[in-house]
Amino acid sequence: MKYLFVLLLLSPAVLFSQKQADNWYFGNLAGLNFSSGNPLALSNGKTYTVEGVATISDRNGDLLFYTDGITVWNKTHQVMQNGYNLYGHPSSTQSAIIVPQPGNDSIYYIFTTTAYGQHNGLRYSTVNMKGAAGLGAIVQKNIPLITPVGEKVTAVNHCNKRDIWVVSRQFNGNNYYAWLVTPSGISASPVTSPTGNYIGDPFNGGSDAIGYLKISPDGKKIAAAHNYYQFCELGKFDNSTGIVSNVIKVSSIPPIPSLAIAIKVVPAPYGVEFSPDSRLLYLDLGLRVYMTDLINLTYDMTTLNQYNITVHDSTLIAQSHYFVDSISYIPTSDLENALQLANNKKIYKTHHTKNKLSVINNPNVQGAGCLYVQNAIDLGSGISQIGLPSFVTSYFNTFDFQSSGDCNSSTLQFQFDNPGYIDSVKWDFGDPASATNNYSNLFNPTHTFSTGGMFTVKLYCYYTSGCGQFKDSVEKTIMASAPDINLGIDTTICTGDSLVLSAGNMGSIYIWNTGSTNDSIVVTEPGTYWVTTTLNGCTSSDTIRIANYPLPQFSLGNDTLICNNLPLQLAPAPSIPGATYLWSTSENSPVITTSTAGNYWLQITDINGCRGRDTISIDFKQLPDYSLGNDTAICQKDSVLFNATISGADSYLWNTAQTSPIITVQQTGIYWCDVSIDGCTYRDSISLIVNPLPIIRFNTDTTLCEGHTLLLDATNPNATYLWQDGSAQSTFLVSMQGRYSVKVIMEGCESYGEINVAYTLKPHFTLGADRPICNGELITLQPVLDTSWTLKWQDGSTQPSLLISQPGSYMLRASNTCGTTADTIMISKGQCEVRVPNAFTPNGDGINNTFRALGVDDVTQFKLTVYNRYGQVIFQTKDKYSGWNGKIHSRDADVGVYLYVIQYTNRGDNIPTTLKGTFTLLR
Repeated sequence: MKYLFVLLLLSPAVLFSQKQADNWYFGNLAGLNFSSGNPLALSNGKTYTVEGVATISDRNGDLLFYTDGITVWNKTHQVMQNGYNLYGHPSSTQSAIIVPQPGNDSIYYIFTTTAYGQHNGLRYSTVNMKGAAGLGAIVQKNIPLITPVGEKVTAVNHCNKRDIWVVSRQFNGNNYYAWLVTPSGISASPVTSPTGNYIGDPFNGGSDAIGYLKISPDGKKIAAAHNYYQFCELGKFDNSTGIVSNVIKVSSIPPIPSLAIAIKVVPAPYGVEFSPDSRLLYLDLGLRVYMTDLINLTYDMTTLNQYNITVHDSTLIAQSHYFVDSISYIPTSDLENALQLANNKKIYKTHHTKNKLSVINNPNVQGAGCLYVQNAIDLGSGISQIGLPSFVTSYFNTFDFQSSGDCNSSTLQFQFDNPGYIDSVKWDFGDPASATNNYSNLFNPTHTFSTGGMFTVKLYCYYTSGCGQFKDSVEKTIMASAPDINLGIDTTICTGDSLVLSAGNMGSIYIWNTGSTNDSIVVTEPGTYWVTTTLNGCTSSDTIRIANYPLPQFSLGNDTLICNNLPLQLAPAPSIPGATYLWSTSENSPVITTSTAGNYWLQITDINGCRGRDTISIDFKQLPDYSLGNDTAICQKDSVLFNATISGADSYLWNTAQTSPIITVQQTGIYWCDVSIDGCTYRDSISLIVNPLPIIRFNTDTTLCEGHTLLLDATNPNATYLWQDGSAQSTFLVSMQGRYSVKVIMEGCESYGEINVAYTLKPHFTLGADRPICNGELITLQPVLDTSWTLKWQDGSTQPSLLISQPGSYMLRASNTCGTTADTIMISKGQCEVRVPNAFTPNGDGINNTFRALGVDDVTQFKLTVYNRYGQVIFQTKDKYSGWNGKIHSRDADVGVYLYVIQYTNRGDNIPTTLKGTFTLLR
């Protein structure tokens, strides 16, 4: 019996799906893979950290590398080349985030933050995936961007959909910083946005830096949890300019009944995340609850909270609060938990020191419909700590659609998962026979397909951002008719044969009465077979009955021995009416005659097409029949075996007087052997020639100087040659170092010769291109040299480098046993821009003791002002050649960062110019 089956959905393919976030590694050896849509626990990770981590996969979802902000592991879970001692921290909320360089599939940046707003601040390291044979290598490490910052860093696409913003939050200040990553690299300075909220209490030891920073998937909102300040910042983010604006506070304590009688409740926000459609904000809030006094903490609890942020108003956002879940603890357990959106549009939550994660299944739905499930994800042997991986949030800015319908109808309803920023859509149902109905501009249309079969449905989405108008698309292949599952008519097969039963490869769930879940099975036994297929609630089935025909039975008789080559007749018994015959001799008659020993088989095919086979062995007594083989030749020092062995032979006699069946021969000559069996004797002979070996006359290793050659001669008469490079001459001219070998073949005999040739080069180096030098500048000439060379500079110095401070001509001569090489560089006076060092060391050693401007020769008006970190002027001069000696009122100034302002006018353009920046005083 058959049932209709409808709505087969095949090969979903969101064209811009982001699989870079398919792999997560975090906590203590914990990991998840999202390639199937549902998280699968991984046990091959190497992380062992409390908080921030980051991972990155390629566009196909294959792991590239991951990091805890300190160590970087490659896809084989080994430490990446140079992948150690990054300046993240195991107790930094967001110790690291990985950002690809736009337009380059090989370069990635790892941005790191240290813990508690410490001096390492925000830095980046560069990974080149072409290094270490494709496993990746760190090629730049710990490049500073700014300090201090909180334990916060996040990233999102620029509205041009190519570049990427990297954003961090100032510590001991109120600013957001945004750097733009482009195909040219990282912007030199950040976009700075003040908020009005100062973060950085000196009495908290840097604990105010704790908490996550996230940007919404649509790139329009930003949220930062300030753990010890008891509120979460929510602002607007402009992904065309990098500016953060309209920052408000989300700080309401959820209305939990037990809190009403508490004398004090201290909130501590930590994890934040946006819903996939960017309309809802989720905040993980730790609460320290005092029921009796403010000294003895009664208990801690953690709460998961939801807010509607579609209207940017703190009062309305507080009123929209929905309490998702809470867990109470004995003092100080799981107060801090990360929240992270995944590719499957679900949000996952950590639990400190447990092997479980919780999940928000429908985070776009406000209220109870978000479907939060506690401890839903098993991590296997992995242990969750506090943190989860940080990603570029645009990886989760995707859209999709679903279709549904009646199993007995070709009319389908389409539902578009609008992420909230789509202005309009266009559907192409891939059904041109439906004419104008093949297209629709509705967000959730219904379409009746003109015929049954598979259709490719395309959805085009249009939207406007700060960078202009954009179009994206997604397509899926669907089945718009009930597939007819047909196992065929009932049939009969021969015993021992097999039959493949196929239900059609439709992507369904298959259940056979044999227990198989494949789309086909192989049947070898008679019986009744059925299959049921199910997809999207629609079911179809079919049944077939299989019977067996018996195989034809017959015999050719027992194995037989015949003497004197008499003929023998072979025939089957009994005969089988209507059958066809096939013998091993290719004959097809019922009876054959043979006089040759061997195995003979007969295959009979009966009227049902079933085949039977029997075999008989025939042996004839006859004279010995053997051969010593063809005449042959061997090479000097070789030997050959002559074999006259015949099974059952009575005796052997060689012309060498030997009586064994096998002899060893090394000399030229003719050899014969008589073999006797049952009184019969047979003789065969063979001729042997022994050829001499070729002679090779070189075998002593040697050394050449650059430009010298060595002729290797392997000449032998009438020989062929094969040198190590494939050449075939009798001689080989050596002009460079290496191992040289030759195989000489003469009349089939081979000799092999080999020699190692070392090679000494004359010195080769360069001092580089001619270049200018600025007043006060030092240039070190340090070419790449061999330590064995003898060196001499134009001033008589023999050191491997030369420090110069004046224009002029500089020359270096390098010599070894094979010659001398010289190179000269011209250093000219340069036209130099005004610049300052980024640090100076006023320690009295005569080097870099004064902070002053360089390149000021063409400056006509000049003023240098130095400020301390409190904005106070500590030094000022109008002398362009003067500078600060690191003292304030004759006392050494503190080590640290200072601000400078230089105002100057160049002689050439006479335009007033101001140069600002920071430098570091070191001692």
